[in-house]
Amino acid sequence: MISEKTVLILGAGASCDYGFPIGNSLICSIIANINRYLSNGTFSPASRPIFDNLANTIIRNDPANIDKFLRDHCDSFGEMTRIMIAATILDRESTYETITSEISPLGTKDNSKADRFGFNWLKFVINSLTEKCSRPEDINQNKLSIITFNYDMSLEYYLLNNLLSNSKFKNEASNYIKNLDIIHLYGSLRGASYDLDNLLQEYGAYDKFNFDDKDSCIVNRARELYRRDYQTGRMASLIWID
Repeated sequence: MISEKTVLILGAGASCDYGFPIGNSLICSIIANINRYLSNGTFSPASRPIFDNLANTIIRNDPANIDKFLRDHCDSFGEMTRIMIAATILDRESTYETITSEISPLGTKDNSKADRFGFNWLKFVINSLTEKCSRPEDINQNKLSIITFNYDMSLEYYLLNNLLSNSKFKNEASNYIKNLDIIHLYGSLRGASYDLDNLLQEYGAYDKFNFDDKDSCIVNRARELYRRDYQTGRMASLIWID
């Protein structure tokens, strides 16, 4: 159990173990996805030149990271960039499920997948949260808060999925994760008011993106990204702890 007030501050590397690209890899994935969608007809004729221009601008600008590109090109490419970030992250959500589903009990199907599955930092967080909890409800006494700069929800998904698969804590899992203070500083794909009860069913379930419908899933998810005003007051209240 984490008995002292503790705040974890997470950067891009925190999601790397769960299949999400970081830094230059994210930029390359966005460009590759734009080219893939251009070739397979995903973009409408009206959208094609816009996204083609976005890819060429990213290449010419060669930003250190995609957030820097968003800051510098917010007025001209802000919406399209957020949409491609959302598409790239949603496309990777199924990676964790693929890794776990392809590991046999003896780890014989693919050793590289088994090795990747075996090394992730969140298992140690779970261990700290559940250790010395004599009763299942004791997990709610943990004094942990998390601030993340990441848009994806692999953090919530892993914690919830892990606790639900734990015979001792499964009945407390949903309640604990809902009340766990997790702040996505720049917003998340599903927004602050998202009902976590839907996460296990929806995670990795996006097969086709509609980039032209303003009410489509991908566009709505993109609207939640890079919100500069996102809960900074709550973040300050967590960091400055007596």
